[in-house]
Amino acid sequence: MKSRLMRTMCFIALLCCSFPAFAQNRLDIALEGPWILFQVPKFNRGDGTGKTVSVLIAMAPGVVGMGTTDFHYPALIAGDGYYVEIPRIYCLKFQGKCGENVAAGPDHLSSDGYPQPTPLSVKNHWKDWVEAYKNGTYVTVLILPMPDSYSNDGVYPMRFGKQFDSTGNTYVETLKYPSIGVQLHYGKGPTDFSLSACDSANPTVSSCNLLAGLKHPNTKLDNSGTLRIVMKAPETADYCDNHVRTAYPKMLNLLDNRPLKVGQNDNQDKAYIDPAGNIDDLSKPDYQYNAKDCLPNDPQKLVPFIANGSGEHKMSDSTQSELLKSYLTDIANVIDGLHALTDDQRKSLLLSTVHSEVGRATDPNFLSDEFPRLSQLSRIDQLLREASSQSDALAAQLTQLLNRQLLSDLDLTALDVNGDPTLGNKKSSDTEKVLDQLKDVDRLRTAYKRALAANPSKDAKDCRAPLMLVGP
Repeated sequence: MKSRLMRTMCFIALLCCSFPAFAQNRLDIALEGPWILFQVPKFNRGDGTGKTVSVLIAMAPGVVGMGTTDFHYPALIAGDGYYVEIPRIYCLKFQGKCGENVAAGPDHLSSDGYPQPTPLSVKNHWKDWVEAYKNGTYVTVLILPMPDSYSNDGVYPMRFGKQFDSTGNTYVETLKYPSIGVQLHYGKGPTDFSLSACDSANPTVSSCNLLAGLKHPNTKLDNSGTLRIVMKAPETADYCDNHVRTAYPKMLNLLDNRPLKVGQNDNQDKAYIDPAGNIDDLSKPDYQYNAKDCLPNDPQKLVPFIANGSGEHKMSDSTQSELLKSYLTDIANVIDGLHALTDDQRKSLLLSTVHSEVGRATDPNFLSDEFPRLSQLSRIDQLLREASSQSDALAAQLTQLLNRQLLSDLDLTALDVNGDPTLGNKKSSDTEKVLDQLKDVDRLRTAYKRALAANPSKDAKDCRAPLMLVGP
């Protein structure tokens, strides 16, 4: 009897001790893209106490845009999420606090039992990460609490060279499988997180509280277990990973702006990158086609000297979402000016729905200019794609109808110089009507294409740029 009672009490005690572990909000942050990591064990609170916190700095160069080798804007994703369109210094706050791990975290990165992560080890020529930031142009920085541990979130083979080699023969694998992403693990995560802007001249915990000037400061996301901070690669026919070959020298240039061609850069031993074309059936990196297909037109051989620049985004610069909104306004104006289309045609073109949705999207309180929500951009993109497809179909129908109508309008008494019948001055009212309808549809198609091209929400693929970790 006593033995059974003892076992029962031990079981209850075990349950009581285990409960808090299940109740904790753990968190993993996945970092993917051309990020450079700096470990800062003593980040100043800036509150006059002289106290510090341990943080991890993630810095990305200005490599975003709408081109075929440009990266997408940094995005924070937890199911839904948002793009970060204005490059500057931000702090990722845990429950409204900048730089503070919910638990008393370490002051440096540690694998803590995970397989050893393999970010590319690099040197910083500047005094600190702030100087590196100021050396760049359109640089994005995220200040993160130092994690309890970290691990690889994807690796990929690549080789490096001190000088550009169009044959690739002198390139070597300094690391067999460098990290192309890392996971930051927090044993006690927050209930939520958000972004705040920092004073770039003197970033401290207390100065990372700037919301003035941000039109849409609501960046709060709930902790659902994993937060992905990603910079995706464009979904283009990029057989040679040219987005990596374009971004890589810009990453190195942030750390030391001395020209790679001169050969005196602090990271000269890894000045040029050559990602493997694929991995064969024996799990071996395959570079055999790079010399023939990729290296002759490698953008790295054209990299010029890049002078010091300001890391600040000019607030007068338009964001991509602001540009998109202007094109959506154009769509609404085009729809308002359509007069030749029938009611059935307008219905088939979804004009009522499109007009309503673009009107909502251009409302200042709906779509943020700085942190546009992915779900909102995706909804706009899907609707415009459907409407564009319908307008293409109607244009094809009207073109066929117009051709038939023009044949019926041929004036056999009006011959051209070759003796063939022409329209002369005759155009039936039906022909004029079809011509006007076709002009209306063409105006719509042009407006749709411009808006679709400007939407930051585009097809994307995983990035294979190596993450860099700055050493002492």
